[in-house]
Formats: sequence, C-alpha cells, structure tokens
Amino acid sequence: MLDRGGSVCAKENWVRYAEMVAPVANAGALGLLTALTQPTPEDRAKEIARTKEMTDKPFGVNLTILPAIEPLPYAEYRQAIIEGGVKIVLCKRAARSSKIFSTLLRAFVDAKRWPTGTPMVASGLLGWCRDSYGRSSTQYERWSRRGASPSGLRSGALADLIGINLASDWYASAQNTRVRSCAMTKTKSYLGWKIDYTTPAGEPAFSEPDSVTWRVFKNPVVGVVAGVCAVLLEFADSRIRTGVWEHSVFPTDPIGRAQRTGVAAAVGVYGPQDAARRVIQGVTNMHAKVKGTTPDGRKYTALDAELLDWVSATASFGYFTAYNRYVCTLSRQDELEFFAQGQAVSELYGVKDKIGSIEDFQTMLAKLEGDFEPHPINSEFLDIMRSGKAAKNMPLWIQRALAHAAIDILPVSVRGVLGLGREYDLTFAEKHAVKLMAWSAEIFPDKKSPAAQACERLGLPRDFLWKSKSAQAKLMKKMRGHALSSSRS
Repeated sequence: MLDRGGSVCAKENWVRYAEMVAPVANAGALGLLTALTQPTPEDRAKEIARTKEMTDKPFGVNLTILPAIEPLPYAEYRQAIIEGGVKIVLCKRAARSSKIFSTLLRAFVDAKRWPTGTPMVASGLLGWCRDSYGRSSTQYERWSRRGASPSGLRSGALADLIGINLASDWYASAQNTRVRSCAMTKTKSYLGWKIDYTTPAGEPAFSEPDSVTWRVFKNPVVGVVAGVCAVLLEFADSRIRTGVWEHSVFPTDPIGRAQRTGVAAAVGVYGPQDAARRVIQGVTNMHAKVKGTTPDGRKYTALDAELLDWVSATASFGYFTAYNRYVCTLSRQDELEFFAQGQAVSELYGVKDKIGSIEDFQTMLAKLEGDFEPHPINSEFLDIMRSGKAAKNMPLWIQRALAHAAIDILPVSVRGVLGLGREYDLTFAEKHAVKLMAWSAEIFPDKKSPAAQACERLGLPRDFLWKSKSAQAKLMKKMRGHALSSSRS
C-alpha cells in the first residue's frame, strides 16, 4: 500500500530496473518494473528477485503487448511475473494486438494468484474501455474521485483504465494519498556546469573547429567503440580496475557512468575553456579521494601519474584507432595533429607523459603490460555491452557488433592477456555494419550534438563539421576575419 503523500513512478521505459524501482518503493511510492526492458522472461524473473532483495515494500510490473510478425513470449513473461509473487501489474496494449492482449489478461485472472484487494490494472487504446464486468473507464474515474474501491478488483478482475496515470489516481485515491509524477529527467548539469555548448558566444575551446580532434570526436559510433576499447585497456591494470570498482557506481550503473565520462570528454573537446577547466577540476577533486589496495596487494591512488598517463593514452588511442579503422584512413600528419591537439586538456587532468603518436602509445603499453591480467570484471562489462542493456532502443546485434569492433582494435597482446577468444571476433557482416553506421554519422549532421552546438557558439553553422573541407575553409576564414575585426574595434 502507498504511504500517505506517496508517489507513483511514471512510465519511463528502459530505466526502470531494480536500482530505480526499489528506492522508489522504499520511499513509500509505487515503483513499476518494465517487463520488456528485460530481453527474456528469465531475465525478468531475475530482475523481480533482485528488486525483492533491495526492498520489502510493494512494487509492480508493467507489461506492454506489442504487434509483431513473431509475437514475443508473453505467456512466459506472465508466468515469470506470477511466480515472482508480484502483487501489482499494469498490462497495456498497442494497436492491432487486441487478441493477444485479451488472452493474456484472461490468463492473469485464471491464475488467481493475487490476494483480495490486489489491483490488476489493464490499459488499452481507443475504445477498449470496459473491464470484464462491463464497467467503463468513466466509472473508475468516479470511484477514483471519491476514494471507493470497486468490488471487481477485490476479486481479481481486470480494470481497463486508459493509461497508468488514471490507474495511479484510483490506486492512490483509494488509500487517501496524493499522486504526483515521479520521472527521471535528463541530466542538465555536470559537476557544477550547466550543460550548454552554445554559450558564451565566441568563447573558444581548446582546439579549433577545423581540427582533427573535432572531426574525430563528433562521430558517435567512434565514441562508443573507443569508449569500450579504453575501458578494456584500463581494466587490464588491476589498480585502475579495483579503483573504479570500489570507488564508483560502475558495478551498479556502468552505462550511466560511461555516459558521464562521455560528457567530460565532450566538454574537454567542444566546451568553452572555462567550463572545461571547471569540469576537469571537479573530476580531479573526486579522484583525489580514490585510493586503496588491490586484491593482490598493490597500492593505488587515482592521482598516480602513471595511471593518469595510461587512462589518457587509452582514450586517445581508442578514438584515433576507431576513426582510422571504421570511418576513413587518417594520414601521418593527421595522427600527429590529433595527439598534439589533446595535450592541453590532458595536462589539466594531471597527465605528465603526454603521448604524441601511436608509437608513443605502444611504448607506454610495453612498460605496463607485464602487470596486466584477465579478470571476471572484464567479462561482466562485455556481457553488458553485448546483452542489449547498454542501449535499449538499439537492436541487440548492433550492440554486439560495436562491442566486437572495440575488441578488434585492441592491441593483439592485450587481447591475448584478457583471454578474449574467437567468440569475440568481429564478423564480416558486423564489420561492414559498423562501417556503415560510422559513415552515416559522418555524412548526416546531428545538429543537437555537442559538436554542432559548439560550432554555433563560435559563429559557425551547426552542420559545419559535416561540410566539405573547402566549405569549412571558407567559413573558418570568414569567422577569423570577424574575430580580427572585433579585436581591432
């Protein structure tokens, strides 16, 4: 039951795991797991069990019926929910799925696994507005307003209310509570900086808009491949792996942490210099608290110069190699410029040994790889990246392809140490799929990306980085001319 003044968690797909639902329930609100967020019914059963380990308060499950050529195993999902002992179920359907929907709901009723007074809520579309007793949604609205409890629900009947908000109104009103939406919002700030690459107008970044760095970092496919590659290279060192595992949210929220790391990288490349300094100082302040001892007795601190150098080197290596492999071949001059352009930001992080080429990276690797070792954490990380959990709106095979593409650019010696065998090979089809995605990201502008916003800040069109080199040269000449005129005046 909801506590007085409680809330109902809103319908946010792909984020409602145990880590979100359990705290909502513990706070006295109604948390709802999304059934199809889990790729299989077995995974759904495990997620229900995980949630029960994290809270002893009531929570529910949302199950959506979607039209498909090959229907999903809804009966198995239903059984997982029933066997998990979930007391509250929101069942809703999309268009053209009425038959599956009604069959599934009847199966829930026939199971008779809910005690007296348990709400079993069904939500349909367009006119399918009556429950098994023939009552319309307007009747439930009237019950909701006066806090009544319809008798059909007490016996396990299915109420067809249009949407979870109406269902929430009834559920909360019956308990004399106030309902408000409890939804996760997009991060709008990071370490004290309001994320906005468009202001202040004219403030430069640490490299120019026509730099190799801006060109490489703008490609989101390159960013994913580079990020996974960098994590694997870093986790090969027990000091970094232990520090991340014991002093961050990576074990429980690896994707969220990776996204925040991506924000820090984007600020360093595209952000105004003042904002980049502020964010990087915030990261350094957090790292100052990270210290400890690895399971094999090696002491570590996050501000260790050797570790800072390696983390910086892995990121640069990952981005350069991913772009060079999957987008287009970069020249030797491009390589030298790319590594040189990143050194100012690396210095802000405390990096001492700043690499200037792939050869420099290989030299640093040779010094460290004698202590590299395999570890189950690497496999767990790759399992997440290949399981479909990393990006719920992206097909599973694409996520697997991106993970395999990252493994494919690892130095051969590191891949051998980590024990990443043939099951992690990048197939012919996957390679060409990654190249196609990377090419598409290179051709079609993302005008909402940090790169595009940063171009606007500097007086350039948002699609500047997607234009030809000759067009970019003309725009840069015009921009520099305006800047020179402004400085003289």
